Amino acid sequence: MFNLSAQTMPDSTHLKIKAVVRNITRDCSTDYEKANAIYEWFLENMEYDHELKERIENNITRAFGEYRYPPKRVRKEVECYIKQLNKDFLTMGGIAFEKRMGICSNLAHLYKLMCEEAGLKCKVVTGIAIGNDGFSGHAWNIVE
Repeated sequence: MFNLSAQTMPDSTHLKIKAVVRNITRDCSTDYEKANAIYEWFLENMEYDHELKERIENNITRAFGEYRYPPKRVRKEVECYIKQLNKDFLTMGGIAFEKRMGICSNLAHLYKLMCEEAGLKCKVVTGIAIGNDGFSGHAWNIVE
């Protein structure tokens, strides 16, 4: 499975990630237990980067205007912009690991990398989340 994060990060970071995955999954006997161990590690060790999210949202607002629920045309433009942004974050799984912080796409790519190190099949899914506060880009994982 292809993961650009693994190809672009320093070897030292990749070795640290491998060591963490080996350590947290050593007592796991099923794929579910491995995926859950990585998830639990995230809960204990990673933080959401609210400042980075705010900077990105401000850039989107400057580029597309302020819309709570934008018209379809603008929504499509924002969706394309967010998809490109998520592609830009493909290489940032290692950075998120080192900083112990990232936004959803950073964290999703790091989780994917860690799952792959544990021998799990994992994909990153990107899209638009629409809720009571309007809409925003989002990334999450699907683990087989």
